[in-house]
Amino acid sequence: MSETKKKFERKELQGAIFKNKNKTKENQPDYTGDCKIDGTVYNISCWVNESKSSGEKYFGCKFQIPKDKEEEKEEENLKEEELPF
Repeated sequence: MSETKKKFERKELQGAIFKNKNKTKENQPDYTGDCKIDGTVYNISCWVNESKSSGEKYFGCKFQIPKDKEEEKEEENLKEEELPF
């Protein structure tokens, strides 16, 4: 009897973020994850910021529709073509 695991699927209007264990640069997000809104899955990137006026810490977040691997390769190729040398 073989058991097949059901692929995880994010539920509508839910998401999760996790500490970014692969952070190597200061400008990379402190936390990453995803959420699903109106049937579209978004990547979430969050940074821990501090208010200049109150000193209170808060999350600054960015939501993006994930790019597939082919789109990423095309963007890299375009950037390489723009190089002046």
